[in-house]
Amino acid sequence: MKRMSEFEHRRLGLEKGQEKAVGEFGILVKRRRLLLGWTQTRTATEAGMTQVYYNLIERGRRRPSAAIMLRLAAALGIDPKLAMQLVYPDHARALAPERVADLAGIEGLLVQALAAVRAAMTA
Repeated sequence: MKRMSEFEHRRLGLEKGQEKAVGEFGILVKRRRLLLGWTQTRTATEAGMTQVYYNLIERGRRRPSAAIMLRLAAALGIDPKLAMQLVYPDHARALAPERVADLAGIEGLLVQALAAVRAAMTA
């Protein structure tokens, strides 16, 4: 991964050294997407984001919000605790494991509701 400028660090809200963790999350989601045989467009749709934004996450160029990170983890079947540790390592240490599971469960319900709404709209 190419080195980030000071401007890019500020834009992403990263401290020095955190770009590696964001890049590792991007690698993880890409590997999982490829294992599922999904395109970037399908993955983005399943997680409720644009393909352009998903591409930036996959390439380690954007740090997703906690909500987007959890939606992406739910869509791809990634352990939310692992995703949290990669994207927000400082928060993951402070957050109790059961709280991460609660957030992931709520996010999973939201993803299911969103899929049901999409299905109803296309029917």
